[in-house]
Amino acid sequence: MKRTLLSIWLAGGLLRFGSFLLSENAGGDALARVSLTAQWLQHPCLQVHFGVWLPLHFWLIGAASLLVGDVELAGRVVSLIFGVLSVGVVAWLTDELAGEQAALFSTIVFSFYSLHIAYSATSSSDVPYMFLALTGLALFFRWRNVQSNWLLLYAGIALTCAAGFRYEAWILIFGLILILVYRRTWWGLAIFAPASGAFPLFWAAYEWHARGNPLYAPALNHSLVTEQLHGQTASLLYRLALPAVVVAVTLTPIAVVGALRSLRLLQRNGSSLAAEFLALFLFFASVEMLQITTGGVMSFARYTLSLGSMIAVLSGIGLQRSALRPRALTAIMCANLLLLSALSLIQTRFEDKARSVSPVLHFRRYLDDAGGFLKAHLKEGEAVVLDSYNDESNELAWRAGFPLIPNSREFIVSDSGDRKAQASMIASLVPFIQAQHPAYVVFSPQGELSSFISLPAGCTKIQLADSDFECVFDNSEYQIYKAAPTYGRRR
Repeated sequence: MKRTLLSIWLAGGLLRFGSFLLSENAGGDALARVSLTAQWLQHPCLQVHFGVWLPLHFWLIGAASLLVGDVELAGRVVSLIFGVLSVGVVAWLTDELAGEQAALFSTIVFSFYSLHIAYSATSSSDVPYMFLALTGLALFFRWRNVQSNWLLLYAGIALTCAAGFRYEAWILIFGLILILVYRRTWWGLAIFAPASGAFPLFWAAYEWHARGNPLYAPALNHSLVTEQLHGQTASLLYRLALPAVVVAVTLTPIAVVGALRSLRLLQRNGSSLAAEFLALFLFFASVEMLQITTGGVMSFARYTLSLGSMIAVLSGIGLQRSALRPRALTAIMCANLLLLSALSLIQTRFEDKARSVSPVLHFRRYLDDAGGFLKAHLKEGEAVVLDSYNDESNELAWRAGFPLIPNSREFIVSDSGDRKAQASMIASLVPFIQAQHPAYVVFSPQGELSSFISLPAGCTKIQLADSDFECVFDNSEYQIYKAAPTYGRRR
């Protein structure tokens, strides 16, 4: 059994390494995070605030960049290492909950989990957080088996580190505390609560001191999400259904059925460790759904990684006594990866949705094409104006070949989080055009510039700051205007 588990772990590691070689760094906030890290490292000091994000991931990327010499590569390598290690942790956690046979099935499901494979190749925080959270859970349930208080302390340390990466860990910590209270394990609570709550307490105290509000960052994030939701047409029903659909697609319906079979544990043996884990999952899922309902979090594919990882663990518990054999499950999971990869490369109306869950990540087609056009046509030293659509202007700049840290040749329109700051930036657009004579202006009819500048419909000629531009590229979301020969080129 152990040899088989090691073989599956190796296969999972090879899949993640292959994705690392083939993927673009297109995962959600991945580029924004390494860009902020690169700016911080220009003048390194003790920095705690990185926008609305928690600091530990930035510190880790900064430290890793000292070893590999490149910030973007460092962020991706960090995710790759933690992604490969996570496969082994899932086997360990499931073994603690339900034994080796369940661990075998869970490890197969998680090894071929397309979303985890994909984000193991990006510089986003999802996979490092997931590794720390899974490690904390494995240590917690190992403690429940052997009652060694050192294990509980280590579990708290792992989870408080995870809490410095993403807020999802805070939900897990609270859920585990509720389990300890329910079991009336007061001595365990006295050890676990301070250890696991160390970072959340530090963060709240620091925010109170620095911002006057212990929950400043979550409140700011909530306001930004609310702003984003105003610009979306997706219904609440769609946003609530998306996590379930993504999990079924990325883990396969077979794995979801296995997780549903584990629900019987609550009926048959409510005191088992697997039942406690199931209760923790239901608590976590309920909080996530509540957050989506109240507009506290966006409903994106990558935000299902915690739910999907926990379902992978539960699936092994449910499938271990089924008629399905491990080899058949492996074949099904492999076929699913091939299908998602193929769908992400075929130009259909579902291509961009497939790209968001494929094991090999690519930028959305419309962004990839627009950025590729700029990269092919921009000459050295030429300036450009980039509109902000869907909070992806940094991805467009990266795809076009610009560095992580914006330079004087780029005018990147800021997102709508701070309208006053955005209006001030837009006011500097005309001076930028007059001084830099940009060769190209990228405009999106649904972007931020449309709130300040009225442009004619369709792909046609426009005039900005007394300079003429003609449309040379048009797709579903972006129009690219090239400076007319008389203007636009710096002399």
